[in-house]
Amino acid sequence: MGRLMPGFLGIGAMRSGTTWLATKLAQHPRIRMERKEIHFFNRKIGQLGAPGSILDRLNKVRYLARFVQGPLHRGIRGEITPAYAILDPTLIQRIHGWMPDVRLIYLMRDPAERAWSHARYEFPTWRGRSIHDVSRDELVEFLGSDDVRLRSDYVTCIQNWKTFFPTKQFFFGFLDDIRDQPGILLRDVFEFIGVDSTLPASKETKHLVIGSSTAAPMPDWFREYVENTWPMDNNQLAELTNQDIPWVR
Repeated sequence: MGRLMPGFLGIGAMRSGTTWLATKLAQHPRIRMERKEIHFFNRKIGQLGAPGSILDRLNKVRYLARFVQGPLHRGIRGEITPAYAILDPTLIQRIHGWMPDVRLIYLMRDPAERAWSHARYEFPTWRGRSIHDVSRDELVEFLGSDDVRLRSDYVTCIQNWKTFFPTKQFFFGFLDDIRDQPGILLRDVFEFIGVDSTLPASKETKHLVIGSSTAAPMPDWFREYVENTWPMDNNQLAELTNQDIPWVR
């Protein structure tokens, strides 16, 4: 079953351009993505079972069933589920056991901007509230969630994944790259995955779509609160990714 496993996983981060990237990857003739977010490892895997056990093999079959469309051996399979960035290390270890050579794509965004975009999506979509009606106290409570904080804690997420996967299997990119040089980023991702990167980019490549969320300016206090409450070591992030961090001011 190993040869049928995905060749790449997009593991995050939420609200960092993953919808745009999934759309572009799905248009490549050598990439098979039936849908963007499968959410298998964060919602559907259930009990793990010992590696190699009947339950473990059954879980593999259940996962592969998410990739049933099209010829089994044509193209490179992949999925992008941003929630995978914050998986428990036990689940990351199981992913490594199933697909030790998988390529991992991790997009990031200014942490405060990511959190604000997250809030603009969360309140209308899941809480039935217009972001314009949400009070500061409610936003502070939202920012206090471990789930919300960890999605912007790129250092911890990368360290957890690097415990099991070598650096050469990661592609690190930023929303800024999609905004400023989308064609170059897409070419680099194609090369990383191992498909033809010389295909002409569609006319839509330059247009950025980051999923749907209510348009609203970030409150003046929001960035300062995030930066003071969620201190991030940008030097460490630069070292982990071997990249210049675009939001460092």
